[in-house]
Amino acid sequence: MTGNPTADLLTIHNLSKGYRMGSQTLSVLNGFSLQVAEGEMVAIMGPSGSGKTTLLNAIAGIDPPDEGSIALRGERIDMSSERRRTTLRRHDIGIVFQFFNLLPALTVRENVHLPLLVQSFRDHAHRREEVEAMLARIGLAARADHYPAQLSGGEMQLVSIARALIHQPAMVLADEPTGNVNPAAGRAIMRILRATVKERRTGLILVTHSPEHAAWADRIGFLQEGRIVDFLTHDGAAEDAAPIHRKLLELGI
Repeated sequence: MTGNPTADLLTIHNLSKGYRMGSQTLSVLNGFSLQVAEGEMVAIMGPSGSGKTTLLNAIAGIDPPDEGSIALRGERIDMSSERRRTTLRRHDIGIVFQFFNLLPALTVRENVHLPLLVQSFRDHAHRREEVEAMLARIGLAARADHYPAQLSGGEMQLVSIARALIHQPAMVLADEPTGNVNPAAGRAIMRILRATVKERRTGLILVTHSPEHAAWADRIGFLQEGRIVDFLTHDGAAEDAAPIHRKLLELGI
């Protein structure tokens, strides 16, 4: 089951990925299929080791699949050269990491500015304006000249999100973005991610263990043994996690 989005921004079909473990192969993704529409936020939930991070790495072109297809706006990521996949990550894909991955020697402003440095078609003044607007959007304009070590965990994750969104990617991949922050910071992060998806018509895949944070999504896909076994359509604006808790119990996840 893949769901029925109204427009195909991202289409994944029959994805498989395994890793050699000595003389055996560990199958991680096994016939995974999914579609994500423009302006749609999809949460993926599943037990540890079910393939969630492997899925994001495949979509980002970091670790190509063994079989199946991944198409972003009709372009096959899985068949692209390494150079082209790097270009896609720089221009069309934004990645939010669980552990922030900020450069400690750069200020908040400089970390957020990084993705724009490779976009030569934007002049310096325009890039600076975009960075300042993004810092204001996430509420950290006053912290622009601080370094990551001077920030709280929630603030560091907001900077990571700003860096992932600053180049206006078509697709955002968020790997446990609230896993290392307190509940209040988690809600702020999810609020910003959802607002961005809806305003910019960006697609977003959120990997999370938290039903409360998955509740911000439009659909929740439940991953078992490397494939989606069920979907739950959800009103992400409602922040009601009860149906997600029930589905997790029903599926034994």
